[in-house]
Amino acid sequence: CKKAYTATYIITVGMCVTFSVIFIAFLPKIVYLLGSSRALYDDVYKYSFVMILGGVFTAGVYLSFNFLRLDGKAIATTLTFVIMGVINIAFDFILTSVVDLGVLGISIATSMGAAAATVFGPIMISVNSDQLGFKKLSVSELKKFTKSIFEIGSPGATENISILFKNYFLNLIVVAFIGTAALSSLSVLNSINTFATAIIVGCAGTLVPFVGVFSSERDYTGIRRTMESTCFACCIMILIFCGFVFGFAPFVSKLFGVRSVAGVEMTTTAIRYFCVSLFLSIFTNMLIYLHLSNNHTVLSNIITVMRNFAFLILAALVLFKYIGQDGLGLAFLVCEACTLLAAVIMHGIVVLKDKSLTFTLLLPKEDQNKYQYIAICTLDTEEEIAGALDAISEFCASAEIERKQKMLINLSMDEMLHS
Repeated sequence: CKKAYTATYIITVGMCVTFSVIFIAFLPKIVYLLGSSRALYDDVYKYSFVMILGGVFTAGVYLSFNFLRLDGKAIATTLTFVIMGVINIAFDFILTSVVDLGVLGISIATSMGAAAATVFGPIMISVNSDQLGFKKLSVSELKKFTKSIFEIGSPGATENISILFKNYFLNLIVVAFIGTAALSSLSVLNSINTFATAIIVGCAGTLVPFVGVFSSERDYTGIRRTMESTCFACCIMILIFCGFVFGFAPFVSKLFGVRSVAGVEMTTTAIRYFCVSLFLSIFTNMLIYLHLSNNHTVLSNIITVMRNFAFLILAALVLFKYIGQDGLGLAFLVCEACTLLAAVIMHGIVVLKDKSLTFTLLLPKEDQNKYQYIAICTLDTEEEIAGALDAISEFCASAEIERKQKMLINLSMDEMLHS
C-alpha cells in the first residue's frame, strides 16, 4: 500500500509538471486563440501563469481527499476541503482588497488554498496511518504501478486530471468572454463548490465500501437502505447549505470581497443557478460511485470527465457567447443536467446489456429472489433484545427455515445479543 501511495504522488506530480511546462510554453498562443483582447492580455496571462503553476496543488487536493477517505479518516477528509476553502477566502480578501493585487491575487489565493490542502493530507497520513505513507520504490516498481493505475483507473484519478484542465480552460474562457471582473464571481462559486463537494462526495464515497461488504454477503436489503439513507442525508445537508447560500446570495457575494453593484448582481445570479445544480450533482455522484462499486470503472471515468470538464466547458462556451455574464452560473446547471441525463442513459444501456441486473441498483435479480435477509439493530436492554429475537423468529418462519435450524439460529442470536 505504501509503495502504491508513493507511486501515485510521483505520477501525479510528474504529469502535472509535464502539462505545466507544455501550457506555459504555448501560453501566449493559447491566450490569443481564446480571444483575449489586448486590454485584458496582461491580466489573463498573469492569472493563467499562476493557475498553471498551482495546477499540481489542485491535483494534490484530491489525492489528499481520496487517501484520507481510504484510510478511514472521515473528519480529516472533510477538513481537507474546509482548510482549502478558508485559506482561499481569507487570502482572496487580503490579496485583492488589502494588497490590491487584483486578478493576480485571486489566482495566488486559489493556489495557496490548494497547496495547504495538498500538504495537509500527507501530514495526517504520516501521523497515524499504518497502511499508507511514503516509501522508497525502484524504477521497475514505479513502472509497474504506473501501468496498473492507467489500466485500472478510477473516478478519483480521472477527476484530478479533468479538474486541472477545467480550472485552466474555464478561467480563460471567463476572462475572454466576460472579462477579468467575472473572475471574482467564479472564485466565489469555486469556494462554495469546495464546501458542497465535501458533503456530496463525502456521502457518495461512503457507498463503495458498504456496497462491497453487503454484496459479498448478498445483503441487497442493506444496499437499498444504505442508498436511501445516504441520498436522504445528503439532500437534507445540501438543502440546508443551499437554502442559506441561495437566500443570502448578495450577502455571500459581498462576504467574498465582491464590491461593485454590477459584480454583486452577477455573482448573486450565478450563485443561485449554482445552488440548483448541486441537487443534480448529488444523483450524478451517486451513479458514479454506484458504478464504481459494481466494477464499472470505465463508465465511472466517462461520467466524471463529462461532468468535470467536457459538458462544463462546452456549456460555458455556448452560454457566454449568447447570453454573456448570466451564463456563468447557468453553465454549471446545464452541465449537471446534461451529465445526469447521460449517466442515466448509460445506466440503462448497462441494464439492457445484462438483463440479469435490476435497473435501479444493478443487483442480481436471481440472488434477490433466492436469498432473504434481515438486519437488526437494538439497544442493550432486555426488552430490546427480546423484541429482536421475536423479529428473528418471525423472519425464520416466513423464510420457511427448518425447525432445528431455526432453534440453532435463535440460540446463537440469543448468546450474541446477551454477550
